Amino acid sequence: MPVVFAYGSNLDPVQMIARCPSARLLGEARLPGARLAFVGYSRGRGGAVATVSRAHGHFVPGLIWHVSHADLHTLDEYEGAPTTYYRRRWSVMRADGSTVKAHVYRHRSPVLGLPHPDYFSIIARVYVARRFPTAPLESALRLSGVKLKPRASALAA
Repeated sequence: MPVVFAYGSNLDPVQMIARCPSARLLGEARLPGARLAFVGYSRGRGGAVATVSRAHGHFVPGLIWHVSHADLHTLDEYEGAPTTYYRRRWSVMRADGSTVKAHVYRHRSPVLGLPHPDYFSIIARVYVARRFPTAPLESALRLSGVKLKPRASALAA
């Protein structure tokens, strides 16, 4: 079964299982050598959407899922692959330090933008619930032009 690395709204287990009924959570992972950003514009989401780009010394936290081959193709449709997002296999680091090759979706747009608050909150909720380090998410907001208040996280409830 293919392994998918989720870092955007597919972090939400309800959404992921609705999109891919075969999805089985394997656990937390990190995409080393990558940076999170919000790019492009999604009419369905009302703003920019998450992507990753190569960036030495950075990482993106996420979840890895097993999905069926049929559900991987369904996920391609949801992500607009290969037109909006494209899918590549990258090595991701599991919580135990082992690595696994996983399918990672990357957006084609280089244009930074602001995510809609509802979309951002889907991602932020999982970051908080999973106790992921928030620096990658806060950095993605700063890249998009959001000014964070000193000593007050954009993720604080």
